[in-house]
Amino acid sequence: MTKSFYDRAYEPGHASAYDGGPGASVFVESIQAIHGFQISNLEEIALHKAWITKEDITKSLSGKEQSSYSSYLRSIIQDNDA
Repeated sequence: MTKSFYDRAYEPGHASAYDGGPGASVFVESIQAIHGFQISNLEEIALHKAWITKEDITKSLSGKEQSSYSSYLRSIIQDNDA
């Protein structure tokens, strides 16, 4: 019997099979903590691509509770002003 790519991709122990472990999330958290930036932050990408403005981000943050995410977005706006 010949297996397709999709059959192999989800076999237990296959490199692309999800094992339920914390590997990727620990890696992402480590990179973010060491380098001080978030990976794949949509607002940051959109701002750098000029798809949104600093004012758009500021409006979206108004009235929101303080969180690490909102603090990061505020720091992006301040860094972009410099």
